[in-house]
Amino acid sequence: MAMKTGTFFLLLLVTCEAMVMGPCKMPEKGPNSKPVVRRLMRKCLEKGYLLPHKEEMRTVFNNSDSPKKDKASDEFQPMMTAFTSILNSVSDDKDSNSRMHSEDEMINWNCSKIATIIKQMRNYPEASACYMRAFVAPESWSILTAQSEDNEDLNDYENYLWAAMPMLQDIPFNKIKLPNKAVRQKVKKMMKMLQEEYNLMSDEKRALVLKWVKQRIVQNYFNCTIKPALDSRFPGRGESNKTEGREGTTEPLKSCNSTLKWLDYEKLLMIGRYLVHLDPKDIDSISKDQFCKYIKSSKLRMAAKMHPSLALKLHQRFQECFDGEEVAKNLDKLGALACYSSNVPELNPDLSMKLLSQLSNCDEDEHPRVKQIKRRLVESVASTVGAIRELAKLGNSVTYLPEKQLSMISLKELGGLGKNSAVKFSRGQAHTLVKKMLGKIKCDMKLGKELTELKSVVRALPICVFTHVKFTEILNDKETLLNISKEMRRGQMKAMLQALRKNKDPTEVVNKLDGPLLRSISLTYLAKAKITSLEQVARKTWSKAQAVYLVKRLYDMKLLRFRGLHSLLQGVTCMMIDEVPDSDVLDMVRDITETPQWLSGWQVACAARRLVRACEAKGPDYFQTITEEELDEIPTLLLSHFPPSKLKDLPDAVCSVFLDKMEVADLKSLPPGSPSRIALTERALLCLEVTNEEMSRLGPLLAEVETSKLRLMTPDVLNSILQAMATRKHLPRRHKANLTQLVTRVFGDPSEWSPETMEKVGCLILLDDVATAALPNKPWMKDILQFLRHCLPRPSKALRQKIFDLITTSSNTAREKRDADDSRFDNDDGSGSSDSKTAEEPTLEMLEELREGVIFLPAERLRQMTTETFSGAVDMLGDITDYRVEQLTELTTKAVEAFGPVAQMSDVVVMRLKCITQGFSDEDLQKLPFTMDVLEEISYCHWSQSQVETIWRTFTKSIDVKQFGDAEIASLSQFICAMNFSELESIDINNLREALDTLGEVECPIEFLKQLKIRFLSAFGEPEQLPETLIYDAGNIMAALDGKEFLSLKPHVFLFLRESCIPLIPHGVFASLTISQLEALGPRNAERVTSEQRDSLTDDQRAAVERSLSGSVQDRTTISAGAPLLWVEGISAFLKPLLSLLLGILLL
Repeated sequence: MAMKTGTFFLLLLVTCEAMVMGPCKMPEKGPNSKPVVRRLMRKCLEKGYLLPHKEEMRTVFNNSDSPKKDKASDEFQPMMTAFTSILNSVSDDKDSNSRMHSEDEMINWNCSKIATIIKQMRNYPEASACYMRAFVAPESWSILTAQSEDNEDLNDYENYLWAAMPMLQDIPFNKIKLPNKAVRQKVKKMMKMLQEEYNLMSDEKRALVLKWVKQRIVQNYFNCTIKPALDSRFPGRGESNKTEGREGTTEPLKSCNSTLKWLDYEKLLMIGRYLVHLDPKDIDSISKDQFCKYIKSSKLRMAAKMHPSLALKLHQRFQECFDGEEVAKNLDKLGALACYSSNVPELNPDLSMKLLSQLSNCDEDEHPRVKQIKRRLVESVASTVGAIRELAKLGNSVTYLPEKQLSMISLKELGGLGKNSAVKFSRGQAHTLVKKMLGKIKCDMKLGKELTELKSVVRALPICVFTHVKFTEILNDKETLLNISKEMRRGQMKAMLQALRKNKDPTEVVNKLDGPLLRSISLTYLAKAKITSLEQVARKTWSKAQAVYLVKRLYDMKLLRFRGLHSLLQGVTCMMIDEVPDSDVLDMVRDITETPQWLSGWQVACAARRLVRACEAKGPDYFQTITEEELDEIPTLLLSHFPPSKLKDLPDAVCSVFLDKMEVADLKSLPPGSPSRIALTERALLCLEVTNEEMSRLGPLLAEVETSKLRLMTPDVLNSILQAMATRKHLPRRHKANLTQLVTRVFGDPSEWSPETMEKVGCLILLDDVATAALPNKPWMKDILQFLRHCLPRPSKALRQKIFDLITTSSNTAREKRDADDSRFDNDDGSGSSDSKTAEEPTLEMLEELREGVIFLPAERLRQMTTETFSGAVDMLGDITDYRVEQLTELTTKAVEAFGPVAQMSDVVVMRLKCITQGFSDEDLQKLPFTMDVLEEISYCHWSQSQVETIWRTFTKSIDVKQFGDAEIASLSQFICAMNFSELESIDINNLREALDTLGEVECPIEFLKQLKIRFLSAFGEPEQLPETLIYDAGNIMAALDGKEFLSLKPHVFLFLRESCIPLIPHGVFASLTISQLEALGPRNAERVTSEQRDSLTDDQRAAVERSLSGSVQDRTTISAGAPLLWVEGISAFLKPLLSLLLGILLL
């Protein structure tokens, strides 16, 4: 059975231990395994597996050697009883809970019993065996990790391995200890298995595997060690070398010589894909004949993503293996190393095709030079007679064919090409292909199955075509509809739904759609569908507004349960969480944290507060006396949101479990300024002192440690800590300056760093804009900075500027080198101008490598661009939104040179120019052919309001606004901001209801939003009557409410205001919000409060915003259990003053 989770990696690692197993004996009894078994059984339930039948259980738990086949033997009866007890507790049979503990203790586990059970259950399919496998998993794991070296039974070992597999996702990686000894054949066997799981591992796990196998190699082959000796200053760190030795010996090991040549062909084969985690100096330790033997065997094809410094070293060694033209003939042996190629020689079509196959899996965002190489290779392939017939072999490189050659492709080949969603055509190519495949496009043409062949270019079709789709041909093909919708524009999807509303029943539409099309359904239409069960909607991917609506509907119908909600989790409110009885809270939090990607930070906070209350209902000192088992039951996601006081109360006895949780914690939903971050870090640091464990156990909390504490570490410890911190996605802003100083103190001035050091800790330097700008312009710096772009959620302007400088500098250097080479063949006296060398005109290759960095090009450089270069890069240039005025002037001039006068430009040309059209004057804008499709394509550009109005007037000269439906409104996007009130009033109110989700996303001037608000309220009612789902869908329209209207909103609905709405609220209106309303904004909304809005607030209001920002709003107690605890509602007016007083006392 194929393994589906990355955590299977842990299982494979345990092979190291299992390979040195001895006679089976049970280990000493460890911690209670029931929590693990329960978690694993719940996962079986989540997969939809039915509970096993009694006959199946009797068969499995009956000793196969026993003559009694009709019932479980006395020897196995306790196991079956315990299994049934835990199974019933997981499947909501509460009656068995009371006897679960005693029955579990009665089990006399031994290896032969477990082996017998496992052999029986392996005869059943996964669905049937899942629960029984979960039951024996912990004990199987204990056997695997406890047995000794001699007389192992490989058959039993494989059975234990299979049985233990499910539980490994619950074991922290640090708890898997690799064996200190393993003979050569066992190491090879384990590494062979690990190769298969490489893609499922994190880089940290891969590095650990490499470190382990390197130690085994030097130990088994060279009788030395690379491990540090024990350091008495740091208990638990390092390892003793006294008892290790060459396999079969017990002689002590000495440290390996730094020049040891430990790699050869055999070792490289053993390491396999883990090669990419080697240090460049390790590559130098391989002899030429052994390395070349490896290269010529094409084994390098197994390699994956690697550091640029290692890629450079491998390239150098690769070229040593071949003479002259032999290098070009063997480029197909580069494998992933091809992604790091820079200078590729001229190749014939056959060799070009071979290298293209190597480049097909390269990430072009990470390796922008790959685009240049692919274009040259495709030109070579397409230059041969009949090359077009070889189109299919080009794969995703087909996008580098010129449009003229694309238009020559046969319809049959185009059909297969269109179905390949991995091929991303430019806007110009997409229009060329659609015209080739369908001929002249007419609005009344009816398409059905033809859409499946258009998949990757479907966005090039006009909106009007989708109102005539033959749904009978595609509506039942759910997968096709889903795939097509992923390529469609919003206006196209709205047009298709518009037609569906006229021809199909809402329930049928909702049942058959999924993906982007389903998420485009309006709330008004969704309300017409018959929803009769949770199962009908649970497995689909809904928008947040849809989820809020559906969950409320299910809640009102008494059909809501928390297990298996998936994307519907977005709609769960704090009130629903607070109403869960204490006895069911733990099950509820387990259920919602099974799919944490659908939970918001405030939902997690609500669930955490509810869990705290449920726990303390058992006793006020619950967290001061909590056991390891009880803490293990608390989902890590919720534990990270616990109040600081509860985290401080945790006893030292649970430190091991607490650190296990923190090592794998995901803190993305925890606000950056949350007090819980500090409390978690402090508690974890105290636990490290208790357990004498490594700082790496802190996991993401490592980034929260104050630099003042880091400075107290010894240099070697601090070195490893900083390298670990450099891999973290989140680093607090308050640490940036101090971290830069600390890195410089430990590793020296960045201007003196080696490429390897920059790769290891360069991410920490990129946090500081000044330090980034000061990085030296060394030849290797560009590739490494491109490699490190992922360090920042968004590359800073300083980083983009630095990469721009490095790219343009290297381009000029390359030009100077070519000019110098050319001068050897002429008699020029060299007195010509040097301007061309210092300010080379932009080439297509340079522009593609710069990408968004084009905005740093001076306008005069853009003026030097050739028309041919502009035409080749126009689709890419049109996607950039941040041009300066002078740059746009030059680009629009180039557009006229390439495509002719403005008045003669077609709609396709305007869509290709996209944001470049911002540079045209108002007079020229009035000459452009603005269609509905054109407006949708260019709506994402940064238009001024005067330009929006000019375009609107041009567009509406031949358009009747009264006829606009939700498809047209979706396509208009920001251009709807130019409507006057009479035009807005002329649109049918039902069409506005259908288009609410689109209207809510548009950022218009507040004056227009006020007009839109009038129509919105006339369609849906007064503000105080609006449910959460409409408030969220209305989006930016809510910013137009006046102070009185905002005050009418209950505090809890402020969580459903969209983030984009907050900065649009006039500061005078914002200042009218109450303390409770400001506290209710939530961290994400509070982040969007502008300085002007903040300045308009009182001190108390600003403090409320700060509390909301940090997620530290105090929980409000209520009178009756199960009532909404986050917001106090429904209290009689005369009780409000008393309640306020009580709350004030509680909050002191």
